[in-house]
Amino acid sequence: MNKIIKPKPFLLLTVILEVVQVIYAYPRLPQKVAIHFSALGVADSYSSKLTASFWQLMIIFSLSIIFYLLSKFIYKIPKNLINLPYKNYWLSSEKKTETYKIISNSLVQICAFTNLLLIAVFQLAVNANISGSLKLSINPLWLMVVYLFFITINIIKLLKFFGNPANRKTDK
Repeated sequence: MNKIIKPKPFLLLTVILEVVQVIYAYPRLPQKVAIHFSALGVADSYSSKLTASFWQLMIIFSLSIIFYLLSKFIYKIPKNLINLPYKNYWLSSEKKTETYKIISNSLVQICAFTNLLLIAVFQLAVNANISGSLKLSINPLWLMVVYLFFITINIIKLLKFFGNPANRKTDK
């Protein structure tokens, strides 16, 4: 599975992007910021900007650390706990390292896409707070549609790769 974007640097880039977002937005935010918005995109819950910024960073950091560690420890999970089509083939001694690497990279990539979704949602909230409108400029469900598109592409690639080994043209 060739990767154009390397998953671990991509994940690190999303974490850096979130830090930059908070550093840029913090001085521009009012002391009391909207942190939750109704289904109509109208602010309905508030917090201090320090608390909101802290939790914004903690969510991205925590998610990234959990997925990164999971990607590192996937190699230690017993075979009987891994649900994979054609498991005997993909977890054979010849294929095990490649299989774990692909699963590990996919976990990190999914986390990076999740971070991008969160960063976009956070930016909508920042824009609503800075503008004073306290209303989201777009419905975040559209962001979720884009996110689910990328996750679906990732899953399709995994299903295609881990398909029936008998159907593979080459095994290099």
